[in-house]
Amino acid sequence: MKSYKTLLKENRAFAEAAFEKIHKKALEMAKRSRNKLVYSVDENGMHKECDSTWWTSGFFGAMNYMLYAYTKDEEYLKTARSQEKHIGPPVRNPSV
Repeated sequence: MKSYKTLLKENRAFAEAAFEKIHKKALEMAKRSRNKLVYSVDENGMHKECDSTWWTSGFFGAMNYMLYAYTKDEEYLKTARSQEKHIGPPVRNPSV
């Protein structure tokens, strides 16, 4: 039976390798879709666009902020800030 430390080391190595693949793909997507509000991908892996009223319009920008926080790669920050400009200020519901 493997020790706890060995299992942790193996799992960490697996997670780091998986993140490197995610980082490579996410960075390409961040650059390609920087000036779009996106909510999904089509069958070719290209982002589908939405407008700022779509309930998921902030997800892509938020994902880029999280990736920037982890990687410190400025490309993610540029995309996140671009997404904020497309969304605009929050709309307050007057009935609330």
